[in-house]
Parts: sequence; C-alpha cells; structure tokens
Amino acid sequence: MVDTSGEQPSDVLLSAGLLRERAGHYTFVSSIHAFSDWGERPVNEDSLTCPCPADTPASQPAGNHLKAGCERAVLERFGADGSLILNCPPACR
Repeated sequence: MVDTSGEQPSDVLLSAGLLRERAGHYTFVSSIHAFSDWGERPVNEDSLTCPCPADTPASQPAGNHLKAGCERAVLERFGADGSLILNCPPACR
C-alpha cells in the first residue's frame, strides 16, 4: 500500500486498520512539515515530529501537525517493520 494523500490521522488510522490484513506493507508519503524543528534547524529521520496523536478526531483544520499524526497512525497499525514513512532526505533544510 502506498498512501500519497493522507491528511487526517483518523482517516489514515481507519484505512491502515482496514488494509492491515490485506497489505503486507504500508508506505506513507508524509511532509517535511511534520518535523517540529523544520524551518528552525536541519532535520533528519531522527528529528522529533509535531505532537499529534494517531486518534486525532476527524475533520481537523489543516495543519502541519496532522501529517505527524498520520505517521503515528501508520506505525500503530503496521508497526515499524511493516511500514515506511517518507518525508525527508537526510539533513533537509
């Protein structure tokens, strides 16, 4: 599964849950804006993401933090071994 458009954590949590038994892997294309330090300092895959839980209620106003919640939703349903989060090459600025 490759998700290029997830924007609401609740939607991603639902879709990842429904696909978990049918897909062996979930790739989520996130955004560099999911990183809490983006714009202030260089970030990489070890940088902290914005605080946003995987179960954030539906229909939230758009915001950078939502991508971080979507990432958490994928990891919650597929685990680290069954998922890949794409959001930034090393040392983005």
